[in-house]
Amino acid sequence: IFIHILVVFCIHISGRVKVCDNGTSMVCETNSINVTSGFPATASASGSAALLAEILEEKYISLIGELQPYHDIRRTNNLLNVPPKTGSAIPQRFLYPQVEVDTNPNTPSPIPGFFDPTPINN
Repeated sequence: IFIHILVVFCIHISGRVKVCDNGTSMVCETNSINVTSGFPATASASGSAALLAEILEEKYISLIGELQPYHDIRRTNNLLNVPPKTGSAIPQRFLYPQVEVDTNPNTPSPIPGFFDPTPINN
């Protein structure tokens, strides 16, 4: 349960850091939670970009094998520099299953490929 609470906090903070210019207030907020929870204070993240990278790294480690780190990699243009499994680019989307293409009239036409940018990640 504690891991899930920590992950929810990381998701909350990463969203706030993305839109916040004052990284030091995020470090203070993170440190107040860390000290209360028995974790050491964060001293290495002095700015919002560094703090976001640190939070994303913790999420990546905590959620290994799940989809959330993949979405963070796409959303932040691979801020963590995770190497692609094959090729030189990170896929931007999943392919549509054929049953979806056959039955859903709202499926885009032509069907976008793996590396076609999604509208939200342009």
